[in-house]
Amino acid sequence: MGLVNEVVPDAELDAAVEVLVTRLGEKSRVGLRGAKHLANLSLTTDLATGLRQEIDFVHRYATTERDATEGLVAFKEKRKPVFSS
Repeated sequence: MGLVNEVVPDAELDAAVEVLVTRLGEKSRVGLRGAKHLANLSLTTDLATGLRQEIDFVHRYATTERDATEGLVAFKEKRKPVFSS
């Protein structure tokens, strides 16, 4: 896929990985899993299919997952969300 998030010197790699792992650990696992699935899907499908899949995922996530509600409430309350899954 060729995605690059950050380039760091070799000596700083372990620290940069720890920062990224910590940030990802604070996110919704269901949301991350969906994002990974959609990114992988984009490699093998056309744009229209990929966009339809993304819309379907966002709709399912926003209407069924407690994490989506927690994220919105935390944003409104100006605090970090505490995800359950």
